[in-house]
Amino acid sequence: MILVNRHDLADARIETRAPDPLDPGQVRAKTGHFALTANNVTYGIAGEMAGYWRFFPADPPDGIVPVWGFATIVESRCPEVPEGTDVWGYLPVASDVVLQPGDVRATGFMDLSPHRQGLPPVYNHYALTSADTPELKAAGDARSLFFPLLMTGYVLADWLEDQDYRGAEQILVSSASSKTGYALAFAVGARRPAIGLTSERHLEFVRSLGCFEQVLSYDEVESLDASRPTIFLDMAGSARVTQAVHAHFGDRLKASVAIGLTHWQDRGTTLELPGPKPEFFFVPDQIAKRDREWGTGELRRRADAASVALLPRIEERVNVRRLHGAEHVLKGWVDLVKGRIPPAWGLVGSF
Repeated sequence: MILVNRHDLADARIETRAPDPLDPGQVRAKTGHFALTANNVTYGIAGEMAGYWRFFPADPPDGIVPVWGFATIVESRCPEVPEGTDVWGYLPVASDVVLQPGDVRATGFMDLSPHRQGLPPVYNHYALTSADTPELKAAGDARSLFFPLLMTGYVLADWLEDQDYRGAEQILVSSASSKTGYALAFAVGARRPAIGLTSERHLEFVRSLGCFEQVLSYDEVESLDASRPTIFLDMAGSARVTQAVHAHFGDRLKASVAIGLTHWQDRGTTLELPGPKPEFFFVPDQIAKRDREWGTGELRRRADAASVALLPRIEERVNVRRLHGAEHVLKGWVDLVKGRIPPAWGLVGSF
């Protein structure tokens, strides 16, 4: 497994432990291919606040970062989930994980392990790949690499529509090179103009996507019309960018919403900001709301369908880089945390 320092995510190491014996009702899943993205960095930064460290417990200050990927049941004391069952879902950066299946259906099951009680159901569900649609089967590793981020963008777009965009006429998206950032822009479509903010070195890549009405570098915030009501969707958590956006728009900023927190070095920075107080968007909250209104799983089903449709436009612009073995996974994680991974790369790890 890869253990990270909860207070310094780039401080990580490999640790080997003997597998725990299974109790009745438990299964052991061997981790297959999984994705490493900026989303996983956000899980680490928001680990305490949002409970991400609780999914795969480790003794503080160590933590195990969750990832999305495939796994195979290699040992089972749960008759409903036999050995050889393949699943897709939330996994640790480790060679295997013990789960306690419950509510087992033809499409998947929930992990009912005691330490995961009270955590968002979207993360506790494991899909049986035997029930996948042909489109999902064809997605392969792209499912792990893109779907959680595309779903975040889709759910965020649904939330914006639900909120009537807080009265904003345009959407300003930081870290527009992130998969969540451009997934949001694709999902919003023509409903509101989306402006992408990114670093100078990523401008060409973001413009090539064709999903933003305008793409600017972070130093060009002041070139925007400050009188136009705007909602700021912050995918990075950069104190400097947040300060610049608030200073420029002031009261014309209708909301300032944090989604990603990849600028982990800015954690704990205190800002005095004009305009609205920044708020944090938690994807499971909107999913839970739609589950009550539309029926359980309906929003996720729509997000998956939208992701399948969008995948061809994204895959051709992203190069998958495979990391096999703990040493390569560890290096990939550190490079990701330190911002060394280009947006056109997609990291897929395995042990």
